[in-house]
Amino acid sequence: DFGSRAVQPFGAMAIQTEILVGPPSPSRDASASSKIARLLAAPRLPVSSQACVDSAEGWRCEQGFCRRCAAGCTRSTVEFGGYPEFQDRRTKYSADEPEEPEEAARAEEARAQLEKDIAQLKMLHHVVVHLQRGECKPEAPPKECQSGPSSGSTPPPSPPWAPPVEHLSAQELREAVETVGWNSFKVPFTFDVPADLVPAYASREALVSCAGIAGSDFSAATVLNDPLAAQFGPSLLGEDRRFSDASSSKENCFTQLAAGALEPGTPPWRCWKAIPEWMRCAMVVISTGPGGNGVAFHKHGAAWLALQQGRKRWWLYPPCGPLSRRAYETVALRPAWQLSAEVNALPLEVRPLELHQEAGQGVFVPALWWHATLDCGPTLGIGSQYNMADLDLRECYREHPDSGFVLYHMACELHKTEEERAMKLFEEAIDREPFNFYFCTNQLLFYLNMVFHPRLTMSVVERTLSKARSSLDSRRRMLVLRFAVPTICNFAEWHAPHVRLLKYSARAVSLAWDALMELASPMLPGGAKFRLSRELPCLAELRYTAVCSQCGERSIGKAGEPGSIRAHRFLCERCTEVRARATCGCCGQSGGDGQIGHPGTEFASQWYCARCWGSWKSACRAGHKSVQAAPALPPTVSCAFVQPSGAAAHAVAALAQQPTSAPPPPPQSTPPQSAIALAAAGTAVAEAWTVLAAPAVPVAAIAREESSKIASGTDASANGRVRAWPTVWERVD
Repeated sequence: DFGSRAVQPFGAMAIQTEILVGPPSPSRDASASSKIARLLAAPRLPVSSQACVDSAEGWRCEQGFCRRCAAGCTRSTVEFGGYPEFQDRRTKYSADEPEEPEEAARAEEARAQLEKDIAQLKMLHHVVVHLQRGECKPEAPPKECQSGPSSGSTPPPSPPWAPPVEHLSAQELREAVETVGWNSFKVPFTFDVPADLVPAYASREALVSCAGIAGSDFSAATVLNDPLAAQFGPSLLGEDRRFSDASSSKENCFTQLAAGALEPGTPPWRCWKAIPEWMRCAMVVISTGPGGNGVAFHKHGAAWLALQQGRKRWWLYPPCGPLSRRAYETVALRPAWQLSAEVNALPLEVRPLELHQEAGQGVFVPALWWHATLDCGPTLGIGSQYNMADLDLRECYREHPDSGFVLYHMACELHKTEEERAMKLFEEAIDREPFNFYFCTNQLLFYLNMVFHPRLTMSVVERTLSKARSSLDSRRRMLVLRFAVPTICNFAEWHAPHVRLLKYSARAVSLAWDALMELASPMLPGGAKFRLSRELPCLAELRYTAVCSQCGERSIGKAGEPGSIRAHRFLCERCTEVRARATCGCCGQSGGDGQIGHPGTEFASQWYCARCWGSWKSACRAGHKSVQAAPALPPTVSCAFVQPSGAAAHAVAALAQQPTSAPPPPPQSTPPQSAIALAAAGTAVAEAWTVLAAPAVPVAAIAREESSKIASGTDASANGRVRAWPTVWERVD
């Protein structure tokens, strides 16, 4: 319970004096030893009432607990269907399900339909990923956010819970690191950048110019300013952009690469080589941006960052996270560029610790600590970071049993040997961080790989999708679905061979489809937000429901043929079939030249051959005003133009007396009095005058959308009825 947690000042916390820091030496006096001791003392905050308090020793399995233990548990690889040793569970689940009438006879049909649905779901997922990586990335900060605190500005007062921030000289830093190592430090501190850390690039501009050289580009995550993206981290999002492309568009870039994965000659490799060996962790980190942006709250293993250019603001919370429910809800889903104002609105006792970093300084963040950053102007920072695998999770659990991050990693560590406890830990982690969708998507993966009952897995699917829909905007929901839908597809495919489990597969696919379509449908052809300039994958095969651009009905269909003039339009299956069948709705002839009727009219769902189409044009040229006067027209088409009353009726009668064979009158600067009278009856009646008096003028079908009232006979100004020709009339010279 966040609200029940009391906050104690750092001074009340006990110092772990039993930790050895080595005897004094000529190069390290008593004050330096005392400073190191303070860095080794972990802040002791009260344990949350919801935290699991079981002894860490209780988690040891028979084969051994730690993944680094020589006698560790055997870890098989996930195959199709999950872990091999658990896949026989599905046979039991299927046998326990109640038998349904004619299930065997319907199974093949249901399985075939499921395969089609999964294929469609994968294509739609591909479209959503394309949108999420492109125009639907997290919101960028406004330009006015690029200003930051002036050089030399002091941070605000520290909250009561925060430890005093020590500053180490370069010599003190080296002695401390070589004595106890980075992972032993329990509190944040700042330090002077050592002289032997010679940066490969002194500024952001130098890095950008080098990355543009052939063979020097590298991957970069550009969306970590969003808290949801920061949860998934650069290792999952780093493939989004190449650094040269992102930096040229002035985006914030973050790169985190393992030392063994570095390509010689690239900027990350050069930065790694510039770090002295005594400072290196497991990975190299490069952080750079134009200013006004940063990285939202996240946590990971121990890390440090040395700033070569610019200024940075840091906000930090201990491993337990924000110290009240209000503080958590304030910062958990807040972008980096909005943190300053939101944090300042919190009470001091629950605010995060704030640090300001200048060029030439380094900041160390202990493992598991929450932290966020904001660049104040153009910045470039180089650092190094440890993996969570480099930590002793048992020790972490003893020290921080109320950390959702620790509970999550404990669940991952135990999921094959103590699955019931792992299930409990996953739930506790999500309770601690209800907005952490990285936990939710991995819980779903855990349930799937462990082959838990599909009913349990479906409950996780439904909860994850429902929570994302209720608490996230469309852009962030796309990110969650980007990682959740592939797991749902696996769930559906892995249960499909079992007849009585097909219903769970179909339900999961349906839920995922609805979640994706709610986000994607406005941006697909037929949607309100579709743009001609948008290039989306898979549209040629993707079937979905939208408003048909031809008949105007909402139905199942797909976009027009790629490369055609209909590629940007959505056509329902009925209109597509009419075009493909090419059977004239007038004479019944099949094949040959022709076209479908004008969109928006009652002829829109019929195809007409060239001969019938030409007959209508001929009638227009001759000035026929009814079907009876034009025998070539189809007998089913009523063509009474307008039958108004009052002044408009007299105007139409006067115009009708003009000889149809006479050439059209020359254009007039002002309309005749009869046209003025017609205009009083409404727009559609005026268009009727245009057709009758000057057929050489190009006009559209009379019953357009603008004239729908008169066309349907509901307008008080005209008691007649209008029936449109099935085409847009062209100019007749």
